[in-house]
Amino acid sequence: MKKRILFALFFATVITSCDDRLEQLQNLNQPPRVEFVKRDSTVAVLNDSLRLIPGVKNVYNIKLKVFDANKNIQFLNWNITKGDYKLYYQYNEVVLPNSFRTDYGDLILNFYPEQLGDYGAEFKATDRFGVQAIGKFNLFVFENLLPVAKLKAVPSGTNSLEYLVDASESYDADANFKGGIVEYQFTIDGIFMRLKNPRLNHIFDAGSGEHKIVLQVLDNSGALSDAVSVTINVK
Repeated sequence: MKKRILFALFFATVITSCDDRLEQLQNLNQPPRVEFVKRDSTVAVLNDSLRLIPGVKNVYNIKLKVFDANKNIQFLNWNITKGDYKLYYQYNEVVLPNSFRTDYGDLILNFYPEQLGDYGAEFKATDRFGVQAIGKFNLFVFENLLPVAKLKAVPSGTNSLEYLVDASESYDADANFKGGIVEYQFTIDGIFMRLKNPRLNHIFDAGSGEHKIVLQVLDNSGALSDAVSVTINVK
């Protein structure tokens, strides 16, 4: 009977000791981190864009950085949150169910979009204590957006025939995605001009009458805007 009591006390002490040690480890445990490398910085939420170029195999490389100070990551999973697409690692498709091995270090995952739209994913790292970290990835895939022409003409100077023709309020609709206007195409009374500058001073022929100015702008992807025009009366 005495031996049984001593064994029970020893067993209870061992369990208590293990529980205490586990609690201490949990208190010391640092959560994992899931981040994306973008240029020279890392972010937990990556919002980016990619312009789809026709006739080319477009690719976006997701640079994923998974870190754990205690080196006890157990799972790294991903799931699609937006869009319908596939990811590739070292030219092999990552097949669902979507778990990566954790001994790869930093991962470069390849995404080959073929359609326009929004795409998204979540990457979730779980350590052996069940602590999780989530990195969120969002990609907007677009074709070139047309520039928008804006035109106005106002009198300038003391000469009633002289006008400032101004297209400086024109803009490229995908300016946030490295788009820009590279050329301003003016047609004044049938005379066509290509200019880099959005403003020009123009002196109309003497005499009253209506004069028409037409503008189109060209962006850095070779797309031309819809034409806009103004008609002015010179007196």
